[in-house]
Amino acid sequence: MGRDGGDKNALEDVDETRIVEWARAIYGADAPTAVAYCALEARAEGNQEEYGFWFGIFNRLRN
Repeated sequence: MGRDGGDKNALEDVDETRIVEWARAIYGADAPTAVAYCALEARAEGNQEEYGFWFGIFNRLRN
């Protein structure tokens, strides 16, 4: 359930381009590694949707 009580997923409204820019601004050359840790954490928690989101961001950072 979302923060507002609805069933909307918080990742639906995220601008992936801004997340990529943010990660690069904060972590620089280590941005892919930092985002990979986010993906691994989501995977370990069994959250496939969040894992897919962070994996997609990771792929954008690698290229």
